[in-house]
Amino acid sequence: MQDLVERFCVALIDELNEAEYLNPELSSFPHGSCAAISQMVALYLDAKGVEEVVFTRNRAIISGRNSVHYWVLVGSEVIIDLTAEQFDEFKGSCIRLVTDSPFHSQFEQLSFSRPNLDSLVRPGIGADNIVFYKRLLSRLGSA
Repeated sequence: MQDLVERFCVALIDELNEAEYLNPELSSFPHGSCAAISQMVALYLDAKGVEEVVFTRNRAIISGRNSVHYWVLVGSEVIIDLTAEQFDEFKGSCIRLVTDSPFHSQFEQLSFSRPNLDSLVRPGIGADNIVFYKRLLSRLGSA
């Protein structure tokens, strides 16, 4: 699974840097893109046969603010969070795979969902994230 996540990260950064257009949810990566990126990671891992993959919606008080943050959970232990560095309270580099995280333990899980391509559709931007994800898959196929 580590290899899959690393390949996804490389392709994601390349696609973000080379895309002619990025919708508002992706244009400030990692800020404000945790839902879409987590959904894409979950979709990719699920398609590659990784079992028990969900993306989670979580809430905590961070810097005195009510913060909602999304990440991928595999089984009940492995956290994959490619956007944690958007928080000043997160120390370290982009989390790929971790089983125990002081940062993530601050959050209460509100919900979890199985990967679903339709979850990438957003009001105001429609299917832009699906188009981005398909370009990302194409890039991953050639990697």
